[in-house]
Amino acid sequence: MDSDGIMAGLFLYFLLGSIISAVIGYAIDEGRGLIWGLVLGPIGWIIAAILKGKVDKPPQDFGGSVAFGLSSGDTTSFSSNSMTLIDRSILKKWEILKKIDPEVRAASKRVSGIDPNLDTELAEKYLILNDRKYLLSLTNLVIQSYNDKQEDEFKQKIAEKEAADQFLKEEFETARAQMIEYEQSLGPDRIDPETGTHVTKVVIYDGSLIGWRGGIRITFSDGSTTLRNQGMIKDFSGGDDSWT
Repeated sequence: MDSDGIMAGLFLYFLLGSIISAVIGYAIDEGRGLIWGLVLGPIGWIIAAILKGKVDKPPQDFGGSVAFGLSSGDTTSFSSNSMTLIDRSILKKWEILKKIDPEVRAASKRVSGIDPNLDTELAEKYLILNDRKYLLSLTNLVIQSYNDKQEDEFKQKIAEKEAADQFLKEEFETARAQMIEYEQSLGPDRIDPETGTHVTKVVIYDGSLIGWRGGIRITFSDGSTTLRNQGMIKDFSGGDDSWT
């Protein structure tokens, strides 16, 4: 047999072996097994057999949560609210407890009267422990945490307001000092020494150009306007109101 015949025979033998390996792999674990068998032969069968059935399982409901199903209509709500099955189960169990347990119902009304969102927080905490003796402590904890958060937010707002007020005060004082200095620099008949133009008005600038706030706005008799702030000068020709 010549070399071409030997090569053709080896190719057919290899092809037949690969097909058989792929078929056996498919029998072990379908598509994944087919690939493992085709690529690795008998070793691939072993890998396919080990990995067979190892797929992600849906989360299970532990801790006594109530199981329930979702209809096709519920799926949209489930997705839009980004809630897990366990979240829905906890809330459903909490609603049942409120109907049959007066203490749970009273605790729910107590926190809901402060903020409706606290009812869900109490439900999550209580159903994790699932022990009636902790109901009062958990209710107080939820309310205290809420009050602490409100107090922190209030203090933060006060601090922000005080900082803003201080900034405005410093800005005003800086602008007032610049205005006095400029007024004193004017010549007779309020003539600007740099431009030789008559000044009609000098006021503290509080317009939209943030970098110039805390400075002064000068209006000239020819309709032009100039902003000054800490040595910086910006001129606007007559009719240009972009400084407002």
